[in-house]
Amino acid sequence: MSDTAEQVAGDTAAKRVGGAALGAAGGEAQAAAGGESPGSAGGAAPGPLDDATIRQVRSFNRSVTQRIGALNDEYLARGRPLGASRVLWEIGADGTDLRTLRARLDLDSGYLSRLVQTLERDGLVAVQPGADDKRVRTVRLTDAGRTERDLLDRQSDELAGSLLVSLSPRQRERLVEAMGVVERLLTAGLVSVDVEDPASPTARFCIESYFA
Repeated sequence: MSDTAEQVAGDTAAKRVGGAALGAAGGEAQAAAGGESPGSAGGAAPGPLDDATIRQVRSFNRSVTQRIGALNDEYLARGRPLGASRVLWEIGADGTDLRTLRARLDLDSGYLSRLVQTLERDGLVAVQPGADDKRVRTVRLTDAGRTERDLLDRQSDELAGSLLVSLSPRQRERLVEAMGVVERLLTAGLVSVDVEDPASPTARFCIESYFA
């Protein structure tokens, strides 16, 4: 269960850039890492990981997944696990296609399909062929799904507050700052900078987005 919780708990995707935008992407990656390049410490090659470091990361993962309720069968007592609730949230008010959703959450296509089918069976989402490409399936929230998403939003705020309520103002500040650092470094660690043919669709998309 912990692997699944770690997989869906977070919101990350690898970034690919074309040759003309290579420098810009590298700068963004450095900014996300607090000025250091991904996979390095001040330019030095990453060294081996010692046992104490691994134990600390695993302990952190266990603490977080337990504290936020990711181990429970029913996340926030809504009758579904965290994975399904996260998918419901990520679909958003405007809907999305399943291919984009899978890439955004970095989920196996079979697992995502099962989660979406569960939501569809509960009357929370509707899946339809795409308007421009029938091979691309689009998923949207139903009225019941939008109501459920709003409720999840409120309960998630309450859960976040419960993590802070027993702490002093200084402790809250330190915890939130540490969370920001963890989020930025985890995101930076997943950034990949690849050289692309400037004429490729990937490079053109990046360049057009950069100069938009």
